[in-house]
Amino acid sequence: MLDLILKEGRIFLGQEEGWMKGDLALKGDKIALIAPEISRPARQTLSVKGRVVAPGLIDVHAHDEIELLKTGTTRPKLAQGVTTVICGNCGLGFFPLVPEKKELLQDYNKGLFDLEGVNLDWLDLAGFLKRIEKKQPAINAGFLVGHGALRTAVMGFT
Repeated sequence: MLDLILKEGRIFLGQEEGWMKGDLALKGDKIALIAPEISRPARQTLSVKGRVVAPGLIDVHAHDEIELLKTGTTRPKLAQGVTTVICGNCGLGFFPLVPEKKELLQDYNKGLFDLEGVNLDWLDLAGFLKRIEKKQPAINAGFLVGHGALRTAVMGFT
């Protein structure tokens, strides 16, 4: 049995193949079938008539670290079809964190990030990811090591 069938969507097959009106079926987290019409049984069927059925988009230049720490999601991005964000751009970031330079790192990042209510209590990527995972994020996220965070940990702003 299929888990989900999306009925009568506009499915983009690729640059050369173009668009197709049809159904798309999922089993688990994999696409099981794409066809003009799927009549097999499924746990759930949704009409997506006239809507675009496409894979999630990737935002490769995101600054969503603190939003993920606070809420576990980035609702505006999900509403636009973004399912993956890559954070740590522009040299900004929150790891590595050297305790005696924590205030410097906060000052460095506060121009872009609202740090109100966020306790920077990790030291490295593993600790940062544990905090993110506690929120059970509704979006996939990858993290770059920001060169500003790295510089702050090594030598501050001298």
